[in-house]
Amino acid sequence: MLDTLTPTNSSKTLPHSEESERAVLAAVLLDPSQMPTVAGRLKLEDFYVLKHQILYEVMLALQADQ
Repeated sequence: MLDTLTPTNSSKTLPHSEESERAVLAAVLLDPSQMPTVAGRLKLEDFYVLKHQILYEVMLALQADQ
């Protein structure tokens, strides 16, 4: 009985929304003054898509340089 409750597919992904990630990044690009607010709420690991993680990491670095 317990075996039927065990997931058989170990390649499941966490829930994510690529469109939402793009929207957050675009909002910061359109209004950079929002970066401190976003940075206070989102960590690099919150982005699922690797290219979004890279872009967000650059945004964080640019904010730190200011």
